[in-house]
Amino acid sequence: MGGSRSGRYGRHHRVEHYPQLNVRELAGVGFLHSLVLHNTWHQFEIAARIEMTEIDGEHRITIDIKQPERGIFGCTVWLIRRPMRFGGARSFFKCPFCSRPCEALFIYRGAFRCRICADLKYLSQTRDPLSRQHDAIAKLRGRLASDDEKPKRMRWATYDAILDKMSGRQQRLDSVWLASIPKSLMCRLFPE
Repeated sequence: MGGSRSGRYGRHHRVEHYPQLNVRELAGVGFLHSLVLHNTWHQFEIAARIEMTEIDGEHRITIDIKQPERGIFGCTVWLIRRPMRFGGARSFFKCPFCSRPCEALFIYRGAFRCRICADLKYLSQTRDPLSRQHDAIAKLRGRLASDDEKPKRMRWATYDAILDKMSGRQQRLDSVWLASIPKSLMCRLFPE
């Protein structure tokens, strides 16, 4: 019990724990139109120099990373542009390991990999059913005003739908909670 891939909380490597290079963030700072960018991940104490070159109409990104405990290591990543349905193009990285297009690459074990190659999970994928129900209720509550009142300018139909969803989630939370209680304890709590 509790071994690799057992599904227990906290045993998985998560996306939030690794530095990532995201195409949309690079486009937001104007990198896809310029040629050199210096980026720093303060949380991970990593600095990077990112340079883009064009070879035969294809874009190649060279990344040199400086990490305190590992020194300097580099990687070359190809940028893929795919046409969109109503014009324009969308940019993706080509994963150096599996060659699939992806929006984000993560530094995992000294190399850039996509989320699937690095076997990284999102936080919501590592939560137990009880926590998922709590998260869903909190998300619905966030759409309402304080004390679950209707916010200004929200339609009554929307407000009623949110309340219905909250009551359904609460019922699921109760059933998940009851299912998680051992039967021996249930006999003591609810004797027949």
